[in-house]
Amino acid sequence: MLVSEALFLLLSNKSDRFEIGVSHQRVALNGALLCDLVATGLATITDGKSPSVAAAEGAAKRASSHPALAHGVSRLEAKGETPVYSALSSRKFADKEALAQRLIEEGVLDQERASFLGLAWHRFPEKDETIEAAMRGRYRSIFHGKAEPRPEEAIVILLLKNTGELRRVFLDEIQGVPFNDVRARVRDIDRAVLEGGTFEHAREINTVLEAVARAAAVEEEAASS
Repeated sequence: MLVSEALFLLLSNKSDRFEIGVSHQRVALNGALLCDLVATGLATITDGKSPSVAAAEGAAKRASSHPALAHGVSRLEAKGETPVYSALSSRKFADKEALAQRLIEEGVLDQERASFLGLAWHRFPEKDETIEAAMRGRYRSIFHGKAEPRPEEAIVILLLKNTGELRRVFLDEIQGVPFNDVRARVRDIDRAVLEGGTFEHAREINTVLEAVARAAAVEEEAASS
């Protein structure tokens, strides 16, 4: 399962309805899809004061069999080389219907059309709740120090930490662990898994994660001004 699919499954708002308020879910999902594209070699990150992202050569053909990756590549190709911040703040990059498609095909999610006062949107209720339950069991073990995270799990944790969503999404999983201990555990994960560069494209993924934190901070500041 992709990081973006796992994050979408964990989020409470499994619909493509416009978000009200500042939850940073959009930034987190955009960041997750960028991490997926980088990890699979479908996108490249150029470092610098303002990092940029572009689709890799031949990415469209290689991503064609996967709806979420194909959509992400198509957005990058339409824009050309673009600042990472632009992708993170986009309302069209991590399309929720594209993220849900493979989960629907695999029987994990369902799809429903909803409407209210003339507005229509799609909902993606869970069809097989055992998949998310197993994922949350893994995260519970990670936060309680009984398991070490795989790279994709570490990325999910850091995306949620960098957008201020960690406690809300994992409220049950961190129950019984003092929050200072949770913060220390997340710092350890950051150092051991990502800063340690224990997997391919770690440097580029770190660039995305840092940009996610900045984008969420900009959103927060704009909302409070």
